[in-house]
Amino acid sequence: MAKSTSDVESLSDSEELGKFYELITEASKKVQEMKLKDAGNSEVSAVEDDNEPPYVLPVVPYKEPLRKNPNDVLNVMKRLHSMTAAEMQKELKKVHIDSRGKRNELYKRLKKYFRREFAIIKNAESVRNKTETFYDYLVVMDFECTCEADLYDYKHEIIEFPAILVDVRRKEIVDIFHSYVRPVANPQLSEFCSALTAITQEMVDKSLPFTDVLDSFRAWMQLHRLGQKDARYAFVTDGPWDIAKFFQMQCIQSKLSAVPHDFRFYINIRRSFTNKYCKKHSTQRINLGGMLAFFNMEFEGRQHSGLDDSKNIARIVIKMLEDRSELRVNEKLVRLNEGEKVKVLLPNVNKEDWDIQAWRNNLPYVVQQISRDSFVSGEYLDCDTCDEGD
Repeated sequence: MAKSTSDVESLSDSEELGKFYELITEASKKVQEMKLKDAGNSEVSAVEDDNEPPYVLPVVPYKEPLRKNPNDVLNVMKRLHSMTAAEMQKELKKVHIDSRGKRNELYKRLKKYFRREFAIIKNAESVRNKTETFYDYLVVMDFECTCEADLYDYKHEIIEFPAILVDVRRKEIVDIFHSYVRPVANPQLSEFCSALTAITQEMVDKSLPFTDVLDSFRAWMQLHRLGQKDARYAFVTDGPWDIAKFFQMQCIQSKLSAVPHDFRFYINIRRSFTNKYCKKHSTQRINLGGMLAFFNMEFEGRQHSGLDDSKNIARIVIKMLEDRSELRVNEKLVRLNEGEKVKVLLPNVNKEDWDIQAWRNNLPYVVQQISRDSFVSGEYLDCDTCDEGD
């Protein structure tokens, strides 16, 4: 045990003082030995480092090589079901495979040859469960519109236009666009509408009409370079109604020639959530509150406020990104001819189902789901009824 200075000074006996100095000397020797030992280890390490080989081969994971151009593979596979026998024979001859036989035989032969490469492409690391592979930003939207209680065929007009910009890699909100909109067809808000949305007549009266707000939104998108090579984006909504119903109705009310092309493809977060977290055969209906509860979150703000709804949807989006969920475009709008629509209004159905069928019958664009294979291959973009030239 070390002794204090006062203890040393109190030693009157020279023998005890001598023992004390011996202890100090012994401790000093041990410290010196430890220093020499550490220095020796450093020299040994340096020698060992010098003896390491000058070059170590890096470990590179094996990747299955493709025998054909991926674009050719995707082109054949996405057309395979609709190809004629003559077209199949042509493709088989290109790869020097027997082209004799009936269409069914040609189909099996062609599919067998290309399916190996197609499987490699589908399961490639670059397209597997990574939202950032597809997008740099997600634009979350939830419109509020003019409305009346229990009126199914009401011509809604957008009166609140919010957009939340989520950075996919940073997994956070980076900017917000928000504007109220002045309705034109029904400029006077109903009491039901104001009570539901908390939007007053004064708010909309001093706002711009939809076309001007849409221009402002486009300017905001340009500010963030959305659509550029390093700023790929997709719209996100909670269900199909915001774009397929409200936005489409507004485009008609504002006499736009068609629904803007980029608005025809969107991520229905409710569908993405169901596919990720719900049982395959579950009949449970998912809504915003249910998704928040799943992540142990509560709604923040006021319900039926477009801005607050959008922020809460964005919170769900961020949670799913943190959970490594794959968020991709899963619905699109497709224009159908009048004769192609199935107009069936069944009696004794709930209000929501009745409303859905009613507005679908009266709008030119209908909702079509997009499978993952169709998305990965790009087939979902090939549509003769999508007005690609608009």
